[in-house]
Amino acid sequence: MKYLKKDRWRISFSQRIAIFSLLVLILAVELILTFQQSVEKVTLASVDKSYYLSLEKELETLLADDKTSQFKKKSFTSKFNKDSISPFNPNDLPKQGWERLGFTAKQAEVIMKYKQMLGGKFESKDQIKKCFVVSDEVYALLESKILLPEKSKNDYKLEKQQLSKKVNYRKFNPNQFTEKDWMNIGFSSKQAEVILKYKKMVGGEFTSKEQIKKCFVISDEKYKEMHSYIDLPEKSEAQFPKKDSESKEIKETKENPTPVKSTLPKVEITEKFNPNELDLEGWMRLGFTEKQAQTILNFKRSMGGKFKDGKTLSRSYVISEEKFKEMEPFLVFD
Repeated sequence: MKYLKKDRWRISFSQRIAIFSLLVLILAVELILTFQQSVEKVTLASVDKSYYLSLEKELETLLADDKTSQFKKKSFTSKFNKDSISPFNPNDLPKQGWERLGFTAKQAEVIMKYKQMLGGKFESKDQIKKCFVVSDEVYALLESKILLPEKSKNDYKLEKQQLSKKVNYRKFNPNQFTEKDWMNIGFSSKQAEVILKYKKMVGGEFTSKEQIKKCFVISDEKYKEMHSYIDLPEKSEAQFPKKDSESKEIKETKENPTPVKSTLPKVEITEKFNPNELDLEGWMRLGFTEKQAQTILNFKRSMGGKFKDGKTLSRSYVISEEKFKEMEPFLVFD
């Protein structure tokens, strides 16, 4: 009997081989499935990153092409008044729908690209308010008609996250901030990266507090907290630099033979010139400040490295109508 019981549980050599082969097969299948999943994740991640990078590039070009990057109340109210707009869900509007509300074709395109960057859907009125081409005046006209909550759960989460770190602020110029600097005042690494990309989109530098407020990863509460420490004017003064910068620029003039002027004086132009051939010093000799000259060059890069015609050049927001009229008779394009 003992012999029979022992024989019942005995595994032959061929059975051992079969069990070992089965285990190896199971392990191989597990490894293959794990590898396929990791490849799929990497592929999706790279596609997703590529998609958003292309969106950012398109937005940068669109914003550069829009001279002011702002939608003026006058042009809006000339077509509609507040009572003529029916309640609407912005997620249901195609590009033509935004145009029917009074936005230009370029502005409508920016809004659609902006929605894609948010994940393909507006979740709150606050996100509409943060759109680069929706001015405070226009938002005030639209606010009561937008069929969305004031803030979404993500908006509240963003506020809580940004206000969780107590910051001892000092006066700062956001144009000098690196990613690490933004993180030091309460932003995450990803948010800091978005702020720097947004700065690039609006022309390579912030010209007003209003632009900072419009950045869609900066909550209203965080902006209020930072507001008094931001060393920028409330609204853009790109065409008319601050008077308190004059002394600094006069000092720079003594050290630099090329004059850096705080205003755009009427410069006597006697010869025709190709604006595509001008470098930083070339624009400065026409009376622009160094920052304004750099902004024009950044704008040219965003247009593919070349101004096609005078109309395209005039869209650079640091060139006033008066300054453009002064230069226009002398402009030559290939």
